[in-house]
Amino acid sequence: MPRRLGPVPSTHYEHLTSDSAYGSSRIRVSQPHPINLERPATGAHRATLACATCGDPVEITVLSLAATKLWRLGWLLASALSLILVVTCVLGVKSTVPDGGALPLFTLGLLSGILLSVYAILHWRHEDGVRGPGLPWRSGRHYVRHFWAGPR
Repeated sequence: MPRRLGPVPSTHYEHLTSDSAYGSSRIRVSQPHPINLERPATGAHRATLACATCGDPVEITVLSLAATKLWRLGWLLASALSLILVVTCVLGVKSTVPDGGALPLFTLGLLSGILLSVYAILHWRHEDGVRGPGLPWRSGRHYVRHFWAGPR
């Protein structure tokens, strides 16, 4: 089930407290902070929060309830279309002639469809209408935690 939507987003922004490399491993420790911004009635609201850990400004964009639901619908449609691609490729492989000339194309379509559907379903599940300063591996010390940023 997707995340419940309320007047205040449930997603947190993170302050990266330490980033260490040990051989081929990397350990990142971050401090989560709630985003106490009300959702706007329409559109999006961009605000600058002061980080609770360091005091630096953190720019956060919060989408309205309707815009967040549209994003969720878009992710759901993307996952449905990619699952249709998977089914089409499976049926195409079953009906292909014995020479196997189209097999690489069907295999590419099948793998692409599976990867896109998983990606879109994860986005649909975790979409909360919050856009932040960036991704943990490119944003510096602040980012909004999404499903790819580790356990919640």
